[in-house]
Amino acid sequence: MSKVEMVRQMYGYNRWANERLLDTAAAVDEAELKAPQSEGYLPILATFAHILLAQNGWLALWKTGRPSDRSFGEAFQSLEGVREALKECHLDLSNFVDGLTDERLGETLSLTDQSGESFERQLWPMMVHVFNHGTYHRSEIALRLSDLGHSPGDLDYVDWMYPD
Repeated sequence: MSKVEMVRQMYGYNRWANERLLDTAAAVDEAELKAPQSEGYLPILATFAHILLAQNGWLALWKTGRPSDRSFGEAFQSLEGVREALKECHLDLSNFVDGLTDERLGETLSLTDQSGESFERQLWPMMVHVFNHGTYHRSEIALRLSDLGHSPGDLDYVDWMYPD
């Protein structure tokens, strides 16, 4: 399997897992989604927003070399707002991923971070990072939803790859 095929699979799974958690979270009272769940963790809704900001921010870097200037404003006030913003972000990510080649994944990009510092990174490790970052935060959301009596069930990659 080529790198580009692997990245396409990772981002297909990423979308599926995010949507599965959003569907599960829809059964939870909005006040519980906004409430802190455990010491040191963001509320569920804020964790979804964090995943969205990370995906959108990195995608902007990959496309333009600069951080995103997009403000999601009201999107962060409700689960439905975050769902719609993530849907749009997933579409943008899908379009980007669909246009990738193995050569493009191997390119080194010149980037500028939010503080104005320049750096260079190869594209494919950054894409793996964003995927892995989402997996980490989805596990936090899944745990908190389960604590509230709303388990999303298995979110394993193999459950996406080989649905019954």
